[in-house]
Amino acid sequence: MDLFDKEIKKIISKDIMEPDSYEEAIKNALNKKKRYNLVHFIKKIIITILSILSLCCGSIIVYAISGGKIEGVPVMKWLGIKISDNYVDYKEDVNKEIKTYNKTSVELVSSLASDYVTILEFDVKLSDEDKEYLRLGKCVYTPKDEEDIKAELKRKAEIELINDKGSASEEEISQRAEKMYEEKDYDDSRIEEYKKYVNTIELGFNKENDNGLDNMPSTKDLVYIDGEKIICRNYETALKISDNEYKIYHIFLLTEDDLKGKTNFNLTLKNNIIANCAQLKSGEKPEIKNLYLINTPNNQRFIKIDGEFSVDLSKDKILKDSKIIKPIDKKSIYKNITVEVQEINENPIQTIIKTKILIKGVDSNKRYFYSDDIHNPLWIDFKITDDTGRELTSESFETKKVLIYNDGKTEEWAPGDIKDMARYKNGTFELTQYIILENSNSNKIKITPSYEILEKQTSETKYQELENIEIDLK
Repeated sequence: MDLFDKEIKKIISKDIMEPDSYEEAIKNALNKKKRYNLVHFIKKIIITILSILSLCCGSIIVYAISGGKIEGVPVMKWLGIKISDNYVDYKEDVNKEIKTYNKTSVELVSSLASDYVTILEFDVKLSDEDKEYLRLGKCVYTPKDEEDIKAELKRKAEIELINDKGSASEEEISQRAEKMYEEKDYDDSRIEEYKKYVNTIELGFNKENDNGLDNMPSTKDLVYIDGEKIICRNYETALKISDNEYKIYHIFLLTEDDLKGKTNFNLTLKNNIIANCAQLKSGEKPEIKNLYLINTPNNQRFIKIDGEFSVDLSKDKILKDSKIIKPIDKKSIYKNITVEVQEINENPIQTIIKTKILIKGVDSNKRYFYSDDIHNPLWIDFKITDDTGRELTSESFETKKVLIYNDGKTEEWAPGDIKDMARYKNGTFELTQYIILENSNSNKIKITPSYEILEKQTSETKYQELENIEIDLK
């Protein structure tokens, strides 16, 4: 068992956040101990996200990199869950190497498939030329950003001078632009935010376009399952071994629907890239908590990887040592909301809980303000405790969202989508959410669903808890 086998549990047992859409960024920004007006917060977050994401691409991931030592905290949403040491006993060696140009290589080292979670382990060895091209370790704020600011100030200075006196010489424009630069007459907060980040590495898979933002890594990537295209959530953590070598763990969250009930399947990755991405410097904090810079247009770089990875995966080994529990009528109901626990899978790596949520009587013109009888939460949160009352680490993911219109017509939305322009009345949202939970020796667990609502009188937010759902695990 090598160093990384021993330390993989540490890699995937930290408190992390990774919003992969503006809906999730709203959720993460709101889901704090101190509560604020929901609508005010949504407006503020959307404005801020638009200003940041207009300059970014790819997935919002922050890596912990430590030269040769595994001490950092990979910032990735679901990896806040404690993963069992059994991980190293269930992963399978793969050892398939693909080389890119300039002597850079990417090797698929191992794989693990469990219920809902598939982990691929890669070794990436970069040539000196590719390391420099990706600007690894260098500040995300580039000399070109500085040039762009000065060019923008020159244009602004010219407009102001022409408005003031009708004309402007090149010397006058340059003098005023220089003064504006010295006085920081530009969006200084944006620049200071850039300077908090340096470049690290990430992998992106199955990129279908040759250029533009679509080539960059994303938390909702395309994979091929038995030759069929599937869009699934995926996350990544990276460890720096040396300046030119990285170990990368890529996690795909594949539901039963994605796999069509199969326990053995082939996963193929083609049109793949190595890219740079923004990593928050040690000790720095993002401007908005849990919202991280991805990249900037002047900084982004990627390298195409030749060939493809194709790996046969099986959940049978883990399923053999798993316990499946299908509770009967384990529901929590409050007003128009029903949360039902449909299945629990206790496997050697972690516990997976499948839930179904019905939100009835929803109205598109009452998204944020609730009536006395109808609540329409943007999401459902879960708190889970063991039979001693200790809270277990967990993270929930919406994997399917269906709107059932009043006339019975159904429309599937992307998970997490709020479709602000959609119009519906007296409809029903049917959500499927998976919860990934740390394993415990508890005989019972208590699941407490909850969501944020606005008080009608004060417009203040509060957290509404539903009745507990108690599950016997033994």
